[in-house]
Amino acid sequence: MINISLNGRFLFKYKYPTSMKLGVTGTDILSKKISGGSRHQKEVLVRFAKRYDVTYFPDPVIYSDINQNKIKTLKENAKFFEDNGVKITDAFYKIIEKNGKNKFELMDKYIKESDVDAIYNMDYLYALYHGLKSGYLNYTRYLSKLLDSNYGICIQGLGDINNHLFYSFYSFSYLSAKMGKYFFYPYLEFVYDYFYIKEQLTRLNYDKNLKFIALLNPSQKKNINLKARVPIEVLYPSSGFMGYIEAPAKKDNKIIYYSRLNFMKGLLEIPYIFKKISERIDVYLEVIGKFNTKYEEDEFFSMIKKLGLTEKIKYKGYLPDEELREELKTSMLLLYPSHSDSFSLVILEALSYSVPVVAYDIPGLSYFKGFSNVKMVKEFDINSMAAAALNMLKDSRFSELNESEKKFIKIHVWDNVAMEHSRLIDKYLFNK
Repeated sequence: MINISLNGRFLFKYKYPTSMKLGVTGTDILSKKISGGSRHQKEVLVRFAKRYDVTYFPDPVIYSDINQNKIKTLKENAKFFEDNGVKITDAFYKIIEKNGKNKFELMDKYIKESDVDAIYNMDYLYALYHGLKSGYLNYTRYLSKLLDSNYGICIQGLGDINNHLFYSFYSFSYLSAKMGKYFFYPYLEFVYDYFYIKEQLTRLNYDKNLKFIALLNPSQKKNINLKARVPIEVLYPSSGFMGYIEAPAKKDNKIIYYSRLNFMKGLLEIPYIFKKISERIDVYLEVIGKFNTKYEEDEFFSMIKKLGLTEKIKYKGYLPDEELREELKTSMLLLYPSHSDSFSLVILEALSYSVPVVAYDIPGLSYFKGFSNVKMVKEFDINSMAAAALNMLKDSRFSELNESEKKFIKIHVWDNVAMEHSRLIDKYLFNK
């Protein structure tokens, strides 16, 4: 079951009588995929249904590896959105009835019957789908072409794909040598993402139906050096949580690390950082989340064993929201050595529970730079990260927020985020 937070000022409380028919797509939110991007889409989509006549077009990736358990999950989550006023394209039900067979033919047939005036992608995906009759197209561009509709996109997943390619090559090589491993697979993936995403963003300039691009962080615009012929605007606030600060809870003797568990989120550096911390202070580490690949899972546990940390690092797996937040609020510190972020919901959650944070100083986390209880160190500098963590663990004042930081937390609720998306949709797609 999908959990949606409906707290905050709730600017979308009343259903607006509207003729604005909006088609919405993005990355997968109907299966069990867990990420900050999927949370963002779910929270905003249910609020869109209070303002627009919304039809949701799932990304074709959900139709892969169809089985009865997956169909059950897809239908349950689709029902949640329908119960909250979101229509699901008929193509979705026709395709899962056929167990994903002939999906592109069915998409061409049934999506054409959809009644929408504009398309908005809340989490723009760069993948090309070779089965589409329209040729090799990104799904959003395919919808726009098929329905003859203008569209806008929000780019969430850029992270820090920018001009630090060669710096990252040097740093990955340095870490590989230090750890006794040569991480060819992680770096190869980084290089591929860098050039592929750059190429796909360039393609956008040639699409006449694209009317605007939304970003989550001002650093993204500078980082990717995107010169588009359409307006590029930064959402503020661009992510949300509960909008208030809980009083510090009684802390357990633990540090927490949670995220999508992959190398770009610092997974393979975590054991080495924590090893340096545990040599100076008696504390254990909780790791929460789902591994992206078996390769990364095996590497992580191999490192733990090699470093003698089996008893000190507890892997909790994926936890539902309520259980995760209980673990977070009782933690003394959040370790967050991420290399790729557009806006970190993880850090926002930690601050809301008065949990101090140590992170890498990357452009995607620029909103948190200068926070009194967020310490940022040079990317890949595991020694400085461990030292900063030790310093924060020794000083309880790092759990306190000042007034401007409290205001930042209070602004970042999902109602305000949905209103920001709507501001751009109304302005550029509906000329309101």
